[in-house]
Amino acid sequence: MLKSDSKSTKEEIFSITISVMISTLIFTSIMCTTSFTAEGSSSDLVVETGEEKVIQNTEYGIKGAVWIREGGTLSIRDTYLTIYQDYNRQFDIHVSEGGTLILDDSVLSSSHSLDITFEQDSVLIADGSVIDINGDLTGDLTRLDIKDSEVEVSSMNLDIQEANTDDSYFTASSTVLSLEEGEFRQSIFQGELYLRGDGTASLNNTVASEITVREDIIVEIYRKLDLEALDRADIPVGGSSVMIRRQDTGELIEEEKTSERRRRRRRYRPPDGVQQLHLRRPQPAQLEARACFRPRFLSPILFRSIHP
Repeated sequence: MLKSDSKSTKEEIFSITISVMISTLIFTSIMCTTSFTAEGSSSDLVVETGEEKVIQNTEYGIKGAVWIREGGTLSIRDTYLTIYQDYNRQFDIHVSEGGTLILDDSVLSSSHSLDITFEQDSVLIADGSVIDINGDLTGDLTRLDIKDSEVEVSSMNLDIQEANTDDSYFTASSTVLSLEEGEFRQSIFQGELYLRGDGTASLNNTVASEITVREDIIVEIYRKLDLEALDRADIPVGGSSVMIRRQDTGELIEEEKTSERRRRRRRYRPPDGVQQLHLRRPQPAQLEARACFRPRFLSPILFRSIHP
């Protein structure tokens, strides 16, 4: 009788042990499916009103939306932030009135298309960062400051009081910017760029697949050109006169001789308008003008015009 009870007790203990092991395996399996990166959350990331929240020096995953309440600031520094979704636009990033989103040496990405919406007087700052969400970037911004960064979205439609870009690359089917003041330096817009509003925009060494200007905005276009005078044998020729004229009016913008040391590379900033180059040499010769626009991300674009 005693032996039977002992055997029964052992069987119960063995059964409990197996049950605990199975429960542990199931729990471990669940934890593995919800642990996205080194750190993470399966709920919304919320920055409360007036709060300043910093995520830094980590890899961070979220399966939920990002909310920045009125006057709140979310700073992402030296971080890979990924938003996990089961389908396109399951979640979004919403920046409420007066909120600020800052990316510093960071990557913001999503497993599916993700939209970012800004309410009035919001701020977006990116420095040395990548925004790769394949969704729409829309809303009202007091300030847009993008430096040494890449932005890859489906489309951009923003009303901006002050916009600044420098050494940055934008990929979007269309970029619509309503500006009060904007300065775009060494930037590339892969797609159509629409500029509108009643402000002023300066495009310095900035290109787009197509640029359309609407309403009363004033757009000033500056480009850096590397110039050299070549003879028929492609040998640089010194002492030539370079005259730069507007193509539409023929107005002379600038005239200067190339260096007697056979070649001179120089920069200039012509006003808005397509440039037409003419070369003249003291003695008769047939010369070729090459104007190479060399932005950081593109191969040189070659323009030729031959004049006696």
